Parts: sequence; structure tokens; C-alpha cells
Amino acid sequence: MKKLIFLIAILILTIACEKSIKPDDDTTIKLPPGILEFSLFAREYEIKIGNLTEITAVITPPTISLEYQWKATEGAIMGSGQTVYYSNCCASKPKIICTIIDKSGNRASKSIEITVVE
Repeated sequence: MKKLIFLIAILILTIACEKSIKPDDDTTIKLPPGILEFSLFAREYEIKIGNLTEITAVITPPTISLEYQWKATEGAIMGSGQTVYYSNCCASKPKIICTIIDKSGNRASKSIEITVVE
């Protein structure tokens, strides 16, 4: 089973390295009502090719009724919700973008840069 999960992760990374998206504007125009602060943190801001880093969206005050949308300019994002994992098969400096959306459709986006080295 572990070999199957590993092969799937490698396949995702291979496909993700062939795609590239344009990052959204990193400016938060208006935070959803009740949200005072929205930040992104990575466990490691520099990773080796093929390794993972954990990325978490921190909302103040903590709110459970938000949708989280994640994307990367390059590489693969695994997981969903407030915390995801990122990996890349290419040396680069991609942006990881998280958009939070409340029940009324209000949204805000933030991004961080991860350095991927050989």
C-alpha cells in the first residue's frame, strides 16, 4: 500500500511540474467580516526536490465556517482545508496561494514563496 501511495505522489509531482498557473494578486482587498488577520506559514520555506513541507493558513479569530482554496504556480499541493502539503520535482521558487471564502462569498487571498533546491 505504501508503494502505491508513493507511486501516486510521484505521478502527481510529474504532472504538476508540466503545468504552470499564473498567481493571483497577493493583496487582500477585504477580509471576510469577523476575520481580523489571515496569514500563511510553512514548516520549511526551503525544501529539496521531492520533499514535502506543511503549509497552514492561520485565521484570527479561528473560524470553522470558511472554505480554503489552494493552488501553486508550480508543483503539487496535497490535502485540503486549513493545512496542506506542498512538493515539487523541479528546482524553483513557486508561490503557494490560499484563498479563504466565507458563507457569503467574501474572499481574501495570501501567498508565500517556497524555495525548491536540488
